Amino acid sequence: MSAVTDLIRRLEEASPDIQDIRAAVLLILQQWETLKKQEDFAQKLGELTDVVRQLATAQKRTEETLQKLAQAQKGTEESIERLTQRIDQLAERVDQLAEQLGQLADAQRQTEERLEKLTQRVDELAQAQKLTEERLEKLTQRVDELAQAQKHTEERVEQLAEAQKRTEQTLHSLIKEFKGFKKTLGGITDAVGYGLEDRIISLVPAFAAREYDLQVKAALRRFIEYPDGRTDELNIYAEGLRQGKPLALIGECKSQPGKNDLRNLARKVERLKRHLGIEVEPFLVGYSITPEVARFAAAEYPHIKLYWSYQFEILRESSR
Repeated sequence: MSAVTDLIRRLEEASPDIQDIRAAVLLILQQWETLKKQEDFAQKLGELTDVVRQLATAQKRTEETLQKLAQAQKGTEESIERLTQRIDQLAERVDQLAEQLGQLADAQRQTEERLEKLTQRVDELAQAQKLTEERLEKLTQRVDELAQAQKHTEERVEQLAEAQKRTEQTLHSLIKEFKGFKKTLGGITDAVGYGLEDRIISLVPAFAAREYDLQVKAALRRFIEYPDGRTDELNIYAEGLRQGKPLALIGECKSQPGKNDLRNLARKVERLKRHLGIEVEPFLVGYSITPEVARFAAAEYPHIKLYWSYQFEILRESSR
């Protein structure tokens, strides 16, 4: 019985994980007590001992396995912890990727909008290009027409150049003829002027006495030579005294005096004053004096007196 008691004690000290085994052993012991009187008790006890021994060995292996499982569980927990951290990192990265995807989606939407506008703009440019090509075609046609017109114009210009050349030649001939006519007319004018001078020059002393209170002996034609070599032709020139002071009376005879004749006579008077050093009285005689010339003389050259040729004829008649 000491062996059985010892077995029971060892079973009670065993791990709680084998309670079922202990219960089974106790049951066997109870059966053994019932059958202790039987002859095969010793044999069954031996077999039971072997079973208990095997159970103990199995328990040892179970404990080793549980230890390994505990270590594996610890490693698994560590792996799960690392995996959890990795998953958290991946979750954070996924959130970032989701945000980037949102941004990319917005950018994509903006790109699509810009692409749509660009497509619309391209269509507009294509339409404008089409219109430009049409206008260019019309412009090319117009340029061709202008080129043709230019060709006709150049031909016309050449014709006009030839006509201009002929016109210039004709004009040159006319200018030569006009110069000859002008020279002839000048000669006629001079002849008329000289004829007028010849008619009144003998009346100048009486004219000078009546109009200018100037006593002169005679009047004559004269050329005045200046130190610089220039000369002035005086149609009528007479010198005398007025109130005891020397005075020169000069006159110009024109068939129809004009404004230029007045200007030329005024310049001539200024030159004579500087050259002679005495007072000079000018007058201008003509067959016809227009009102315009008379007003011009009164306004611009009041010191130059205008006389009609017939006024000298009256003087001639009154002197007879």
